[in-house]
Amino acid sequence: VRNAQNTDDFLVEKYTVLGSKVWEIQYNGLGNHDDEIGSIGLDTKGRLIVAGQGFLTPPPGYKGFIIQKYIQ
Repeated sequence: VRNAQNTDDFLVEKYTVLGSKVWEIQYNGLGNHDDEIGSIGLDTKGRLIVAGQGFLTPPPGYKGFIIQKYIQ
C-alpha cells in the first residue's frame, strides 16, 4: 500500500470467516522507503509471520530483511 511519503508499506489485515475486518496493521520500515512482503506463514500456534525486505536508503540503495510476527 502507498503511504503519505509515496513509498510502499506492508499492509496486513485480518478478517472473520464472514468477511468482516478484525484489524489492520501497516508497516513502514526503518528507512521510510519501499517495503515488500516476500513470504507469509503461520507458526505452530497459528500466529501470522510476514517476511520481506525494505530499503534502508533510497532506491536503488541498501536493503534489509524484515520479519514481523502478529499475535493479535
